[in-house]
Amino acid sequence: MKDIQPREQMIRGKKFIPGIAWFFLVLVLICLPGKEIPEVTDWLGKIYFDKWVHTGLFAILAFLFMYPFLKADLTGKEKWQHEASSKDQYWKTAPLC
Repeated sequence: MKDIQPREQMIRGKKFIPGIAWFFLVLVLICLPGKEIPEVTDWLGKIYFDKWVHTGLFAILAFLFMYPFLKADLTGKEKWQHEASSKDQYWKTAPLC
């Protein structure tokens, strides 16, 4: 006889690997000294190109961390509960860092 599993499922950590990899790539790029980054030409400065690049980097980061929740086989309420429990775990361990 099969054991009946509860409806709530965990989202596996390996689904967050693209987001984690992107985080470290962005971290390295953001920590580069300003001297090592090429100068922005005049027209790129007028359209605030650096602001658009930062917006794009962090939008991709947010998407990569939200995507596993979107694709999880959970109801809307279960997704919010899973997110809330993840935040609770974060705030319990964050002071240890």
